[in-house]
Amino acid sequence: MENWLYDEDRWPSGSAGGMVTRYKKYRAKFLEMTLLDRTEYRRMRWTQNLVAVFACRMEEELLYSKRRLCKGDRLEAGETAVVFRKIYAEKNDNYNGYCYVDTMSREATDYFLKITHEKYRKKCGKRLGTKLSGAVSGKLCNAHSGMVPQEPYASDGACTP
Repeated sequence: MENWLYDEDRWPSGSAGGMVTRYKKYRAKFLEMTLLDRTEYRRMRWTQNLVAVFACRMEEELLYSKRRLCKGDRLEAGETAVVFRKIYAEKNDNYNGYCYVDTMSREATDYFLKITHEKYRKKCGKRLGTKLSGAVSGKLCNAHSGMVPQEPYASDGACTP
């Protein structure tokens, strides 16, 4: 029987039980899309996490026209606001009160390896590759509906929140 180390306290790998994601810069970021009617759009706050807003004419799920909206622009009758925001993963008990890691961030991954795999190397040393075959990582998890994990999340500057 082979012996393997698992590099995490829970699935999926990457947060090191919250030690990585206690730093906000290493937390998973998502591009979230929401649809707003005219009333909801009028009440919408233009915040720093806003990436882009479009006025769209839609039939069911089919988009047949769009225009970029800036703060102060109005929706015309029959238009829906399509809002894109950058959001961070929410904290939850699955990650010891923290959240999922940004698997698209090299810096976050390097930090994870430093505080997990490097510690294994120091503690297990000569046993790695002999009595211990190595360390295995859990597979990544997917975003929720209406969100896409992707970097970078900067606005194109056409309309500043």
